[in-house]
Amino acid sequence: MKVITAHDSHSPLVKPVKARRERGHRAAAHGADKLSQRHKKAKKPPKRPSDADLAMLFSNTATLLNSGIPLTKALEALTTDDSLSKTVPTIEALIQDITSGTSFSGALSKHPEVFSPMVMSLVRAGEASGKLVSALERLAQTIEDRRETIAQIRQSLTYPGIVLVFGTLAIGFLMIFVVPTFQETYAKAGMTLPAITRVLIAMSVLFVNTWWIGCLLLGSMVFLYRHYRSHPRLQLTRDRLLLRMPVLGPVLQGALVGRFVRTFGSLLSGGISVKESLALTERVVGHAEFVGMVRELRLAVDRGEGVGTKLSEYTDLVPPLLARMIILGEKSGDLGNMIMKVGEYSEKDFKRRMKRMSTLIEPLITVIMAFAIGAIAMAIYLPIFDMFQHIK
Repeated sequence: MKVITAHDSHSPLVKPVKARRERGHRAAAHGADKLSQRHKKAKKPPKRPSDADLAMLFSNTATLLNSGIPLTKALEALTTDDSLSKTVPTIEALIQDITSGTSFSGALSKHPEVFSPMVMSLVRAGEASGKLVSALERLAQTIEDRRETIAQIRQSLTYPGIVLVFGTLAIGFLMIFVVPTFQETYAKAGMTLPAITRVLIAMSVLFVNTWWIGCLLLGSMVFLYRHYRSHPRLQLTRDRLLLRMPVLGPVLQGALVGRFVRTFGSLLSGGISVKESLALTERVVGHAEFVGMVRELRLAVDRGEGVGTKLSEYTDLVPPLLARMIILGEKSGDLGNMIMKVGEYSEKDFKRRMKRMSTLIEPLITVIMAFAIGAIAMAIYLPIFDMFQHIK
């Protein structure tokens, strides 16, 4: 009788075993593919959290640390917070780095797409001085102030923007569809048109026949701006024009002064040197003229000059009070706190300018749109009124 062994490939018992092994290999390969796909998905860089998310992250971390919870445990607790769901991948990466022995500032520096150099420097200074909680609270407040400033500007410009958009659409509708209809009616009737109606019809004909040229020019300007907007000279020209706009310029200037004061004051209060604080502020302030001003302040510090003395040369960008307060802070040796006090004044001044802008710009745009639409309507119907008067 033939003995069947495990090496006998022709055995009827071995074939099912081979089949099961093949199915197992296929299942394992399929599982490995799924795992690799998940791994690839997990390696995708996380989306950058918003300023509100970052402010909440630092504020909650400071609160937990202040309660005596270790840093890793505090970060682990934040991963379960639904309001921080967008920052969970970043927090998990920070936990992994800190657990492996990296400092908090070192872990933050591995994510430059999320955390700015100012954040890393403040955390590093907080770790060195043993005041990490204060540094995180200061960071959260700085980010929240910046977010509120942007939100206030957007809120103030929302209503005027809506009025401007719908008013422009209404004027375009009248010029493209309504005016040509009345033009044909008046031409058939052989009516003598007043000057304002003739001008309106000429503008309508020009707009209807050459609208594509306007769209082409607008598209070309947008393309050229996007392509050359990083050019230093173009940035400087654009930022200068923005600061010199009648209504928006003072508001933008107030926002930039507030950003400069808050950033510089937070860095100084966090224990960072004046030179390094100015270098970091130069990267954050975000306006060509203010960047140039901060750069000159940094160079003046290298030459041994005072910040306030040099700042007094830029009264067209910052209020003279700011330079005087900084000079007093340098003399008293408490520059950081003095700048933070100036920041409170700048915040009030910015809110005052925002209120003034809202008071001026909203009725101004409404009156301009109403006047434009009313002038078009008057030019359209004036020949009809003249005709009725002749009939009477």
